Amino acid sequence: MKYIIRYSFFLVSITAFSQQSKIDSLNSLFKTHILPDTTRLRLLIELSEVCQNVDILSYAQPAVELAEKLLQEKNILKNKNLRIKILAEKSNALNNIGLLFSDQSEIIKALSYLYKSLSISETINDKEGIETALHNIEFTRKNALKKQMQQDYENKQAIIRLEHKKEMEKQQAIAEGKSKEQKIITYAVS
Repeated sequence: MKYIIRYSFFLVSITAFSQQSKIDSLNSLFKTHILPDTTRLRLLIELSEVCQNVDILSYAQPAVELAEKLLQEKNILKNKNLRIKILAEKSNALNNIGLLFSDQSEIIKALSYLYKSLSISETINDKEGIETALHNIEFTRKNALKKQMQQDYENKQAIIRLEHKKEMEKQQAIAEGKSKEQKIITYAVS
């Protein structure tokens, strides 16, 4: 059993190291090389997909902004395939931001980003993007519903506990009242 735990810890450590190594490599590429904006966009998307949740916005938001900038350029407006590729990347970035907000239980924000991602994917007829966005919208809604049901359950428990406490206090007050009556009767009889 010890060997399994050690081996599992070893695998987790290697995976974490490998993940960090990939992030470091992508960051290095992004910062030290002069790259075309389309390549920089792809790197930002990659980074937003492999980084820690706390860092997603620092990669995905610039990716959205870069995509919007690229989509305004004349050479990209003329090149349909490149335009579709950039829109797909923007959709991926919006999807990653939506998942981040979903994870943070900011459901309205999450769904807003996920629906934007879906809209773009539908516009460019990106079947995989549509499927991913729909899956993540469903995931976000189900989690929101589960959290709401859990909150409702906890609220009901709190109400029941409060009612039970009040009932116990009422019974205790009645018992104390009877005890006083018995003491008065006993005192009066003696």
